[in-house]
Amino acid sequence: MKNINLEIFRGDSKNYKLILTDNSGNPIDLTGKTVIFTVKKSENDDDSNAKIQKVITTHTDPVNGKTEISLLPDDTELEPDTYIFDIQLSDNQFVHTVVTGRFIVKADITRRRL
Repeated sequence: MKNINLEIFRGDSKNYKLILTDNSGNPIDLTGKTVIFTVKKSENDDDSNAKIQKVITTHTDPVNGKTEISLLPDDTELEPDTYIFDIQLSDNQFVHTVVTGRFIVKADITRRRL
């Protein structure tokens, strides 16, 4: 399992292009798997209270472990703070956490949306 930090400005869009790998560094075949990205303030929060939760079932190159998590301004309209996140893989039988870390939302300067 990898531990990383992701940073974003409040209200910004972002596409995280990921290559999910096993402990040996080999790409995980994502064929038929679901990727779940969850951001919370605390690990004790229920999933229904997640700040962001994305469920990805279509991957950019599943055989080579490539997928993308797309965040929109409505997703990232959070108070500037440090949150926690994880990325889990599910194949309807097993769930495996592959990435954890901090999700850092930075204050933006321009608050106007066009």
